[in-house]
Amino acid sequence: MNNKLSELIQLIGSFFMSNYIGIVLLIGLGIIVYGFYRIGTTTGTFALGASFILISLIFVREGR
Repeated sequence: MNNKLSELIQLIGSFFMSNYIGIVLLIGLGIIVYGFYRIGTTTGTFALGASFILISLIFVREGR
């Protein structure tokens, strides 16, 4: 019984940690893209496209 409870706590902790890391990554990418938009619209659009590609590559890797 104690082993099952320990596994459940570990599973919940890893779920929250992975979501926390994902949220921090998205906030960081948003700040970087906003900074590039402050430089120029074309540069910001390029940064937005690059961040979309990065996010899609992460999703593909997580899907395996």
